[in-house]
Amino acid sequence: GIYFLDLLNNGITRKKNERIVSQNHKFSIQWNYEDDSNLEKIINSVEKLIRKNESNDIKIKQKYDWLKSYLKNSRSGI
Repeated sequence: GIYFLDLLNNGITRKKNERIVSQNHKFSIQWNYEDDSNLEKIINSVEKLIRKNESNDIKIKQKYDWLKSYLKNSRSGI
């Protein structure tokens, strides 16, 4: 019964220059409408984000562990 935005779903068209932008500890995705799809680049960016933000705080670690699992499941659909 828990809902979330499935932003890494391979059924979503991703744009070539789409990128994750971080400002004030908040993240957004930006892109150019005219570019081709590039889901693989976004997934690679999420992998880098996970590696860069590993934490010893248990609550933060749980969230990144969930993100790792979500990423793994998303990769299996590519």
